[in-house]
Amino acid sequence: MQLSTLLQSIEILESYMPLDDLEVDFISNDSRQIHASSLYIAIEGAHVDGHSFLNDVYKKGGRAAIVETIDKSLPLAQYRVANSRRSWSSLSATYFGHPTEDMFVYGITATNGKTTIAYMLEEILQAAGKNTGLIGTVKIRTGKETTAASMTTPESFELQGYLAEMKKAQIDTVTMEVSSLALEQDRSADVAFDVVSFNNFSREHIDQHGSLEVYWNSKAKLMTEADPATATILNVSDEKIRELKDKTSGQELTYSTNSREGDLYPENIDLSGNNPKFTLVVSRDIYLKGKKPIVIPAQRIPIELSTPGVHTIANAMACCAMALCQGIKAEAVQQGLKNFRGLERRFELIYDGPFKVIDDHFANMDNIETSLKSLSGLHYKKLHMVYAIRGNRGVTVNRENIQTLAKWLPKLNMDEIIVTETKGEVTAKDFVFPEEKEVFFEEIAKTPLTVTFPETMDEVLEYALKQTEPGDIIFLAGTQGMDMGGRKLLEKLSEKDPDHREEIMATVQDRICG
Repeated sequence: MQLSTLLQSIEILESYMPLDDLEVDFISNDSRQIHASSLYIAIEGAHVDGHSFLNDVYKKGGRAAIVETIDKSLPLAQYRVANSRRSWSSLSATYFGHPTEDMFVYGITATNGKTTIAYMLEEILQAAGKNTGLIGTVKIRTGKETTAASMTTPESFELQGYLAEMKKAQIDTVTMEVSSLALEQDRSADVAFDVVSFNNFSREHIDQHGSLEVYWNSKAKLMTEADPATATILNVSDEKIRELKDKTSGQELTYSTNSREGDLYPENIDLSGNNPKFTLVVSRDIYLKGKKPIVIPAQRIPIELSTPGVHTIANAMACCAMALCQGIKAEAVQQGLKNFRGLERRFELIYDGPFKVIDDHFANMDNIETSLKSLSGLHYKKLHMVYAIRGNRGVTVNRENIQTLAKWLPKLNMDEIIVTETKGEVTAKDFVFPEEKEVFFEEIAKTPLTVTFPETMDEVLEYALKQTEPGDIIFLAGTQGMDMGGRKLLEKLSEKDPDHREEIMATVQDRICG
């Protein structure tokens, strides 16, 4: 696309050596990827200022850059803007032809459960016959093509590229997880969301954002800066999210999980078996004016789920609210929720033999509370926790995670924690920093637990298996650092029992994240 055409989508405050005849085929903030037909985006980041690489861009043959500060020492076309990141989003959407204008797009944000809700919602949409695409923490599916995700919400150019692939593949509905960092950095600013939901909020990513206030404001942007035609869905059972009631910029709809406060709420909750049941109540007729006007009639829908836990009902309520905003029928909602059987690495039982192996994301306080509450209700002899210190999330999250674990220790039959910092298992964005490791040991020293800290992941898993006896549970606890843990542990089990290898490996056979 011609640079002159691209630049029409943004406000240029000042130009230096303008070059309007450039045919652009790539837009990036990574100077290492720039070539003669690229447009470089210079971003002043928290740790690195992209303007310092303008000379590298020039040396690599780059001819044009979007900047916030012009460097007149370089014979490089530069276009000054107020916000490079926001401009990157607009330029990317323009380059790919604004693909989301022709699809129905869901945006999901929450501290916990974004991925589970995205997959649960997909089951409903597929039950309704929709051709779906997915962008999220675990994977990106653009039709027949599926790739592992490197971050929850990709950078602007990559994001719009995936959406363009979906449009080409005749995808009609997209389910998208929207992270707080993506919202703060305007990566999704030019996605035409039809429905956005904010499902829960708690402390997380504090060190990445700088403060809890910035984290909250970033999350809230999905609601407060929504298009007037967008359905904005709030979980008013969350005390913090309730503050946004009547303050969103879209067509507001509320749901609750433990009262009759919302437009939608659950009744007759039954958690007595493995298949939770409840009645979804739509308390009033709801009128929505989106790309296509929708009327959600007041109604009562009996719901049965296939995954246990009170958190499953909360996730299902979010999915019901979202799906009804697209005009999905009650029968598809019921069938989709029944079809959903859980998500990889979300309290997932991956081995059920003489002992059990449960694999869990174990990301933050609320997530850990839910997982440990579930663990405390299981029958077992001894718990062997293999814990991955959370990398590049700061000392606050790592401190709170261990404090939360400490609170539950009286209800868990464990006397040791097996720890890894997952060297060699993660990329730079998830490396464990010295201060994160230090705060882990500082907090764990306040507990009665013995700490075993093998050097490698293989040694960690070997040690855990040696300690385990029939009737025990191995609990793999950690985010990205533990993604490969489950597969590696089952590989070790199958080496000891090669005749049953296929059966042992079945639960991780089709995994994306590990």
